[in-house]
Amino acid sequence: LHPHGAHCFGALPFQSLSPHSPLYARFPEFLNKMRLGGATVLFYLPFIRELLYLSGWVLVSRTTLERQLAGGGNVGVIVGGEAESLCSENGQDKVVLQGRKGFVRLAVRYGAELVPTYTFYLNETFHFNPSLFAAPRQWLQKHFKIALPILWGLSGTPAPRPAVLLVAIGKPIPVPSNGRDPSAKVDDATVDRIHAEYVAAVQALFEGYKSAAGYAPHRKLQVLRAPESKEEGGKR
Repeated sequence: LHPHGAHCFGALPFQSLSPHSPLYARFPEFLNKMRLGGATVLFYLPFIRELLYLSGWVLVSRTTLERQLAGGGNVGVIVGGEAESLCSENGQDKVVLQGRKGFVRLAVRYGAELVPTYTFYLNETFHFNPSLFAAPRQWLQKHFKIALPILWGLSGTPAPRPAVLLVAIGKPIPVPSNGRDPSAKVDDATVDRIHAEYVAAVQALFEGYKSAAGYAPHRKLQVLRAPESKEEGGKR
């Protein structure tokens, strides 16, 4: 799921609490069979944790995701995570994808297809100041996985600004099955190839629907490298 935005509003149509969403109206077979991966820190917060579980979210840990995939379930992962949240900026479209291949490796291990999605106007639900205290906020995100975007919403409040969000869903990307064996070795070349296909698919999805979303023709999607990625090919 892309982009992360401030509060992952683009994931709302995929929640199990959204049975009347256009997504489940078109694909009713996925209702109550879709799980969304949430950051670990959220599951330490009382009430928030219970609300997430009720809405179909699970901890975005390898163990939890493997359990879901091993049972034939569908998992929605916001790949950009905290780093992508810090990149949120009004009038800009950015995804953190380069150097992040763990989700591809997991998909290959369990033979799960990858379905790219993109939510237009997500970064217009708040006003962002990406430059204020940027260095210490990036340090916190890199070392402690804590994202502190500086933002404000409607009339300066924490409430989001009114915006019509367009969620575009791409075609599934076939992934060769590795026999659903978590101990089996996954070929790096295969991961690199599928990751490149996925990045290209996200870019094509953006280009294919930006006109319908009302974006200017010159507006482009920026694909950024993950901060933890130190070399070409990124963290595996």
